[in-house]
Amino acid sequence: MTDPMDVPPALAEAAAPYVSAPPKPRRRWIATAAVSVVAVAAGAFGVMVLSSGDGADSPEAAVDAFFNAIDHEDPIGVMEALDPEERQILRPALEDTSTEAKRVEVASQDLDLRNVKGIELQVHGLTYRTQPLAQGLVAIDLTGGYVDASADINEMPVGKTISDILQRDDTEAGGRVDRKSDDRIELDGVHLVAVQRSGGWHVSALYSLAEQIRQTGDPVRPVPNFGSGIAAKGAADPETAVRDAVTAATKFDVRRLIELTPPDEMAMLHDYGPLLVDAAADSSDGEPSNFTVTDLKLTTEDGPDGTKVVTARSYKLAMDDTYERFEVVFDGKCTSTKFTYTDPDPTWINGEPRTTKVCQDAGVVDDFATVGFFLPIYGGMNRLQVITEEHDGQWYISPTRSIIESALGGVRDISPDEAKRTARWWAGDFWLSQPDAFWKACGVAEPSVDATSLAGDRALEECYEKLPEDYSGPFYGGGIFRSGG
Repeated sequence: MTDPMDVPPALAEAAAPYVSAPPKPRRRWIATAAVSVVAVAAGAFGVMVLSSGDGADSPEAAVDAFFNAIDHEDPIGVMEALDPEERQILRPALEDTSTEAKRVEVASQDLDLRNVKGIELQVHGLTYRTQPLAQGLVAIDLTGGYVDASADINEMPVGKTISDILQRDDTEAGGRVDRKSDDRIELDGVHLVAVQRSGGWHVSALYSLAEQIRQTGDPVRPVPNFGSGIAAKGAADPETAVRDAVTAATKFDVRRLIELTPPDEMAMLHDYGPLLVDAAADSSDGEPSNFTVTDLKLTTEDGPDGTKVVTARSYKLAMDDTYERFEVVFDGKCTSTKFTYTDPDPTWINGEPRTTKVCQDAGVVDDFATVGFFLPIYGGMNRLQVITEEHDGQWYISPTRSIIESALGGVRDISPDEAKRTARWWAGDFWLSQPDAFWKACGVAEPSVDATSLAGDRALEECYEKLPEDYSGPFYGGGIFRSGG
């Protein structure tokens, strides 16, 4: 068998697991379970139109309603217990996610949103104490209780994309695989915040997150002076708001980033802003930024409800640290990345620069963009949709809407075949990620997306053995993934 060192240097590390030993059957249901849970949850939350609800009579009742919905595996009830300001942003996104999950056959059509099959959650011994933070804002610190959680992937309402993987695993294992899991989640030490809206009380996800971070910090920072934090300060137009945010990000200017967020949607950020600015200053320790963005060209389009959607037509990004320089260039169609290792003694890597190129119509997508993320480091910034909104003549960036829309933008680009490839890759079938050029270079027929895991592993092993020594094309491990049929 070919020694890993005879494989082209850039591929040696990626090839090692396949050329060092024959492939063996794998129990891959843990990774499959992660795919299933995310997919079903996304579909379940979005199938129904969420009612706004009137809220609870007290902060304590709001928390009780929240955990009662969890106890009954009732995602709609959980959403109804949340702050309406937060829920109105999540609602259309969840509905859209449900539609997309069904389209790619990740979620099935028979989801019962008031009792999700395959998941059991039981809340026990919930105790808590309350502390007023400000008018209409109460901290609820959980002092006891736990959630017994059990899941059985075999019973979940998953779609064909996932069920095919489960059936394939059962066949290869010679029987039905046990996919049950149990866990206990302790609630002591969890910090929640209830907010009052139009007379009713709701749990706020954002304020709860902020309090959790504040109270578990080291040292614990004081309660902020609510209403007297960082004032909202927008920009004259949507593109200026985005450019200001990019400049602030490259300079680690947390204060300006908070100023650019909407005063209502991101009230939590404005209230806790001074604490975040201090924390950022402590973590950066006064060191200058090590990345820059240049040649940024933007375009603006109308969005829903008077919003404006800003996207990048092109940009250049560079980041330097002690060991490497990382560059990204997006020209409107293709994203090129280049890693140059600057460590004077790179003993653990080949010191040659590594480059990748991802084009929107080349049948190849990057791994994180495949599942809806948009990190520039993986060539996905071209998917970033920045949602801006106007308040009193100034334009602000909505981080929640932007994250959701950018993630959904990646999901909308996925075909059912790509969803199947991604799910199988997550479940351990790494050969499905290899691009066309890789298979053509070695002369081995590319297995179909429906091939068995054993056949795919053997084909990948054979391809590594036959790959020309001077091959320098794309491969899994260089940051890109095969997409499409």
